[in-house]
Amino acid sequence: MLLSNSLLFFAYIIVFGLILVDILKRDIFFSIYFIFLFIYSFFSIITYIYYPEIINLLVKLPVDSSSLSKSIICTILSIISLYFSFFLIYLPINIRKLNILYKRKQQKLFFKFVFLFLILGFIIFLPYRNQLSYKLITIIDNTQTIDIGYKIFTSFFKFLPYLLTLIYISLRQELFVRSNRKLAFFVLLILSLSFLYIAISLGNRTDLLKLFISVAYFEIILKNNINNISINKNIKTFFNRLTVKKKSFYKFLIYFSISSLILLSTYSLTFFRSDNYVFGFLSFRSPIQRFILLNDFTFPFTLLTTIIENNIILPFEVFQSNTSNFLAGINYPYLQEITLNYLNSRDFNVTSASSPGFFSFAEGFLFMGSFGFIYNGLVFGFLIAIYKLISSSKDVQYNQFTSSIMVGLIPQIVRAQSATMAKIIWFYVIPSIILYQLVSGTYIKFWSIKK
Repeated sequence: MLLSNSLLFFAYIIVFGLILVDILKRDIFFSIYFIFLFIYSFFSIITYIYYPEIINLLVKLPVDSSSLSKSIICTILSIISLYFSFFLIYLPINIRKLNILYKRKQQKLFFKFVFLFLILGFIIFLPYRNQLSYKLITIIDNTQTIDIGYKIFTSFFKFLPYLLTLIYISLRQELFVRSNRKLAFFVLLILSLSFLYIAISLGNRTDLLKLFISVAYFEIILKNNINNISINKNIKTFFNRLTVKKKSFYKFLIYFSISSLILLSTYSLTFFRSDNYVFGFLSFRSPIQRFILLNDFTFPFTLLTTIIENNIILPFEVFQSNTSNFLAGINYPYLQEITLNYLNSRDFNVTSASSPGFFSFAEGFLFMGSFGFIYNGLVFGFLIAIYKLISSSKDVQYNQFTSSIMVGLIPQIVRAQSATMAKIIWFYVIPSIILYQLVSGTYIKFWSIKK
């Protein structure tokens, strides 16, 4: 079994590598999405094959290693299905561009919103200032309830990366009029410190990673007008194109260094949280592989393996969960919770706290069983095409901003069901675009799309 799984894993790497080389030549945005899908399966498969004791210690799901081969095959088929969707759905949709109009900047209105956001955020933050810990942000067991204040607090916190990215990129694009630049920089500083304090206190890494990827993508890729990469022919040219002015480069280098330190510090919280919530068995003397494999990349794939092993097919639940959770405020469980409830109904006794999270490919197999790879290719291929379409126009600066926040979302959406991917657009992305319009003086007609 070890040999067959190792060979399948090797075949998976080859298939992924060949497809990635071709996609990189055509579209870097889709390539990044593709890479993160691979990352969230790569570490998990390694752990399953060579370090199964880590899975058994941490993930309280009924997982049999014999089902791993099926999971790898299903993942390979989903990757191939997405590759076909890239040509059949993604590229045809993205030959069109959003229609951009130009009007007067309304930066005073933007700052009024920001200050109102700060005041309300502070008021909402006060009841939770002494409760900032990893337990506050973790998934609550079904036996507990989350008060409305916590939900509002979470929404405010989750919007901060978008707002920070907006102000940072607007400053780099020199969109603020001269009289507003110092004020914008001051607001950026205050929001950054607030965001870092809350994120580090919560042990929240997803939103830190989102902010870091958004700014890094803007500085490295977009500012250098890199749209595709040909690994075979021009990798040297690619690095030659990464030339930036010294002043701009040093600014980015400072940001990169600070962000990297913060990101590493936050990830270290995984192993040394005060209550030893999940990782209590890990210490400084633990083998290095545990430190490498014990991260958010390893465990979401486990849910896919569990679904395939136990032949869990719930098409009506998938439909109802997605239609309900596309809107805010409808109290219907997400697919992760539905899967756990199904397992508990079969006497597995799994809690939300011991769940490994969610992997987007699991949705297809919950909906269509062994043919779930078709669902994964069509649905997620279409949604990624919409993400790209929203960030495509004839205005370069608008494209830079929207592409940056979309790329920053990728690590989150590969661990989410399709309803979450759709809800993020209207709940966070569109409000961010509206605020960007106030700063830049652009006006986007979402209903007017041209070739």
